[in-house]
This record gives sequence, structure tokens and C-alpha cells, in this order.
Amino acid sequence: MMPKTCRSVAAVLVALTASWTPADFPQTFESGGLPVQTAPYDLRCSGVKFGMWDGSAPWAPHAELSPRATIAEGNTGNHGTFVAGLMVGKGVSPSDPELSRGFCPQATITAWNPTASNTEFISAAASGVVVAHNSWGSFIGFYPSGVPPWMNAGFQSDFGAYGSNAAAFDNAIRSIDLAGQTLVTVFTAGDDRSEGPGSTNHDGTWYPSYPAENPYFDCIDPQGTGKNTITVGAVDYGFMTAFSCWGPTDDGRIKPDLVAHGRGVYSAVYSPGTYGSGTSTEFAAPAVSGAAGQLIDQYRKLYGTTPKTALVKALLLNFAQDRGPFGPDYQYGWGYLRVKEPVDNLLLDGGVGRTVRTDSIADAQTRVYAFQVPAGSFVPLKVMVAWIDPAGAIGANPA
Repeated sequence: MMPKTCRSVAAVLVALTASWTPADFPQTFESGGLPVQTAPYDLRCSGVKFGMWDGSAPWAPHAELSPRATIAEGNTGNHGTFVAGLMVGKGVSPSDPELSRGFCPQATITAWNPTASNTEFISAAASGVVVAHNSWGSFIGFYPSGVPPWMNAGFQSDFGAYGSNAAAFDNAIRSIDLAGQTLVTVFTAGDDRSEGPGSTNHDGTWYPSYPAENPYFDCIDPQGTGKNTITVGAVDYGFMTAFSCWGPTDDGRIKPDLVAHGRGVYSAVYSPGTYGSGTSTEFAAPAVSGAAGQLIDQYRKLYGTTPKTALVKALLLNFAQDRGPFGPDYQYGWGYLRVKEPVDNLLLDGGVGRTVRTDSIADAQTRVYAFQVPAGSFVPLKVMVAWIDPAGAIGANPA
């Protein structure tokens, strides 16, 4: 399999001039990431280090990124610049600074190519990187090619599979966790659900009785099937897109984990003072990485230390807005990304364990925790337990 970044970048990235006037709300507004950048929160992620693995590196001199972007590997291009801007853009677009501002406008970001990402995750975490963003996928299945309309790269059985990449990522994240370090690792679900020439000759598995556009399940890109990663689908203002890949994984686990806004997203591109609009799960996933950075920023301010990887994942999933079928499902995962709600939960915790606990437990051991629920509260009690799991065997069921 070959790494890829968007089947056709030209099809999803449209260059725009600085005079373009955006009509949509910024991605940070849709998720609640924008309000927590201002008082009383002031979460702009100074000191938070991002790593990104992408088919192209960001153009570091762009006004949105300079001087906070570093290229460890790779050649600069539109895709990497766009993705980096969504996470750490400074917010200096002449037409709409707020729209071009990423979730973490004071964070730093380092770029690598994805060819050896599992080993680079370990070295990056040791250097202080706490968020590993991955907007790349595997070149498998059908893809649009003009004439004939569809070409088939093969490897259809890899959709939803727990393969060597997913196992390697799980193992790396586990090693990082055991070393006492944090690396929240985010992948895209993929854009394959709308791809293929016919109902039974298509990416994913067709369920004709399911009442949805492109009812193809089991089409998650294989790099997004890990247990310790966060896999992200794309919605359009909370409503499912036609292309965002659905689970389950081949061993029945829920994927994607979350969805975020991924249509008509605005960010920087590789040219001075230039911006673009993009549509893809690869442009939805940076919202989750950015949100993770904001939660880490808030946690550090409260506790004076960095949260565990599993805690950040639990906060993101537990406070997502449920969409689609009730409860976690194979289309929206745990739901639509929210940022302000988990940040408020951390503030309610106050750094003293009112709502958040981090602990360890051995096999067959029992621990009891007490939480206070306000009398007469109409807010449902939601409890989530998250951990970093050992890697499974390749192809195992369950992994």
C-alpha cells in the first residue's frame, strides 16, 4: 500500500484570494474551540507542541505559521500548509482573521512524512510533542480517474482491517504511555464511502435497506483502525457528508470515534497571503487535534502537569454531541466534536478530582470512586473509562 493525502488534492482544495469574503462560521466556532480562546479561558496553547505526519509539509514562512512551524521531513505543499493552519494558524487573514485562526494559535508544530511514523511517534513524544496529527491514508479501493470514471487500486479487504500499521501505532502509543509521556494521536476515517461504480462494486459493504445516502459500512481506512488512536469522520455543520467513511472495524469496534466539520473548511495554502477552501475528513480531523491541544493547555493550567493520553481521549468522546442513531454508532462514533464542554468540566473539577480521575488498576482488582451529583440536576450523568491498550495481533478478532 502507498501512503496518500486526499485522492485528488485539486478536487478538495480550492485556492482563494485574500479578498474572498467567507460566509461560513470558522471550524473553531462550530466545535466550541473559538470561545475558549478568549477570556475567561484564554486557551491559545502556548507551550503545546504538535507533530504532523503528512504527504506534504507546511510552508513554514506563511504568515499564519511563521515562526512556529518546523520541517523535519518532507517537501512543502498545499495540503500540509492547509492542515497545519487548521490546527495552529495565527489568524491573520486580511479578509477574516477569525476564520483563519486555528485552534491553537500559539502552539508550535513539526512536520514529518508518514513513512516511519510509528517510530517517529516515540521520538517525537520524548521531545515534548503531545499531539500527533495524521491527515493521510492508504491508496486502496476505488478512486476517480476521469476515463474510465473509476479506477480500482485493489486491497478492498484492507478497509476496516486491524493491520500492521494500526498494530504498530497502538504499540508505539502504549510504549509512550508506559514511559510516562503523552501523545494524543489522531487519524482520518477516509473519504471512500462515495467511491465506486456500482452498489456491489464499491468501497465498503452495501446495506441497501439502510436509510442513508451511500449506505456503505466497513470502509474505514486501515491506518484508522487502531485502539489507542482517535479516528475522525467529516460532517457538514453536524450532518453526515456523503463521503465520510463508516465503521465498524472488521473485529466489530466502533469507528470513527468522533466527527467534526469537514466541508468548505478555510485555511492557509502554499503561497504568500493565500488561503483556500477544502472538503475532506483530512480537513475535519485537525479540529480534533486542535481541541486536544486546548484540553492539554487547560489541564496544565489547573494541574501543572500534562494529562494522560487516555484522559484526553475520554474527555473528547464523553462530551461529544450525539448525532445519528442514539448512542455511539458506526457513522458518527461518539458524536460531534465539542470543546467548551470538556474544558468546563475540567474547570468544574478544579484540579481536585471532582469530575476527573486518573489511576491505575491491576487484573482482578477493584476500586471504588465517589462523585457528587447535584440534587435536582437535569443533566444526565455520563461516565467514561478509557485506557491505553496493548497492541493486538494483526488481523485478530478481537484486536
